[in-house]
Amino acid sequence: MLLILLLLVCLLHGGVCDMGYYVDSNAAFDANENVNLLYPPSVINEITTASVADAGTAGEVFITYVGVFSNSGPHLLGSPVNLVEGTTSITEIQLSRKIGNLKSIVLETSSTDCWLMDSINVDMYRIRYEIAGPNTWLEAVNATTGTYNTARSQVSLPSARYLELAVTTQYDLVSASG
Repeated sequence: MLLILLLLVCLLHGGVCDMGYYVDSNAAFDANENVNLLYPPSVINEITTASVADAGTAGEVFITYVGVFSNSGPHLLGSPVNLVEGTTSITEIQLSRKIGNLKSIVLETSSTDCWLMDSINVDMYRIRYEIAGPNTWLEAVNATTGTYNTARSQVSLPSARYLELAVTTQYDLVSASG
């Protein structure tokens, strides 16, 4: 009898137990994901290219940001203008969604021109994430020869088209007023 009474109460309420509105969810718009798309952060990247011969690139480099609960990318990180041997450049990228704290980045290229990263610092959510270079050339395989093109360089290191690099250090950014 009690079971019938509970069933009747549930039916009168439309069979729905939770009618709350949640501001940190877009589940109503995308059933496969529960990530807040309002106000995705922009990130500041401080990119240092290694100071060795041929470390700069004439190609494009893309970055994907991997966070604790989502990822964003690939985004254009740098072009030949700012990925020059021995220089540090700063770029700003608007993420497509909130990703939480940064865990790692994925770098990729389709260019057969090599790039050797020294380090990347990512500023997001008032936190600086430091990522050290892997001592690996970033380049695509030459479609004609089926090999990497790093033989032109004076520095003999492995090559890869994709590099996943973990955050090595993170700390809070504060202003002069605290």
